[in-house]
Amino acid sequence: MSKPKVEVWLFGFLISQLLVLGVTALENVYYDMADITTTATFNAESKTYDISPTTPFNITCFYVNADFTYEYAEVKWSSGSPTSFSYIFNNGQTEPGFQASPWRIPQNSPENGSVSLTVDQLPSSYYSNSDSPKIWFKCEVLTVNRDIDDNLIQSHISHSIEISIVVPLQFVDGETDLTVNEGSDVELTCEVTGHPAPRFQWVRKDGLALPLSANREWTTVYRDMADIKATVPFNQQSQKYEIQADSPFNVTCFYENVNTSLTHAKVQWTAVSQNDLFLLHFNGETFPGIKALPNRIPSTQDLSNGVITLLVDSVLPIYQHSNFAAKITYRCSVITVAVKSDGNYLETHTNRSLEISVSIPMSTTTQEPAEQFIVKQNITSLLKVQASLIFFLASLASFI
Repeated sequence: MSKPKVEVWLFGFLISQLLVLGVTALENVYYDMADITTTATFNAESKTYDISPTTPFNITCFYVNADFTYEYAEVKWSSGSPTSFSYIFNNGQTEPGFQASPWRIPQNSPENGSVSLTVDQLPSSYYSNSDSPKIWFKCEVLTVNRDIDDNLIQSHISHSIEISIVVPLQFVDGETDLTVNEGSDVELTCEVTGHPAPRFQWVRKDGLALPLSANREWTTVYRDMADIKATVPFNQQSQKYEIQADSPFNVTCFYENVNTSLTHAKVQWTAVSQNDLFLLHFNGETFPGIKALPNRIPSTQDLSNGVITLLVDSVLPIYQHSNFAAKITYRCSVITVAVKSDGNYLETHTNRSLEISVSIPMSTTTQEPAEQFIVKQNITSLLKVQASLIFFLASLASFI
């Protein structure tokens, strides 16, 4: 590094000696670079150049019609805000994590060219103490030449660019479990660090989104489906639907006047026996051998009528995971959230159930239950809790 220091010193020494010799006029003029580009990712939504703190990137400035006939040109790079910059490359000295190329432009170089800055990894000081980590990088080429009156002119050719640092979002540790009485109010807090600042969305445990509004009540009601049918033989003598455990069948529910004006409707299918509740289709998860059509009902401004269908290849997978009795009740649910005329929220569960008698093969064995599908609890209390879910999960919508 000794050679750059000497040459930069000579650059300043030359100017000072010219002033001593009587060349007293040293005019400073300022020009813009022709262009500036970066390999940082351009975010079309925010109209910013975004970069991760650990991702390398380059910045390149392009100059035209620069005069290098009198002396070589000095290259400087700085960073900061539009009103406050500090040098990261100056007088041949470079801050850690940065590389400038070239560090100077030789005398009699072509009038058009470019200078580049390579950022290997941003120091943590650039984003750790900032609520809005945006950094301006500035390139500058300084030349000295003479005008027609033989006066010295120092030209500053520069350009700058704003880079937005995307800091990964991180939850701040806090209370995760709360116990409250049913029907009472509860206040939940979610604190997240990162940039850009996230937008929050609260969702219930069953996946339904909760609107971010204060001072509004949330009411849950239950209503019946218009009808339920199954492609299962009906025994007129026993007045039961009866089927072999290895036989495929469908269950179809018919709903009317479902309000999906606020959000789409969740579709849920369950199978209920004496002491077990199986979630056959729940929050996007479907039990093996089961298919739900559709898996949700799109939002619309009009009241919606339609059908949902459960396709069952075989009942055997259920018996392989649980000691089910010979009777299984299939239950369909359409869950919606809408805004009432008073501005409060109304959650509606539209349900219907159908009991089917199943002939079980003697060779059927029981395996460990799948946690996401079965809950071993008293059915009455479980359905009561399900009907008044008050536990929520905080999730980030990035940019919603």
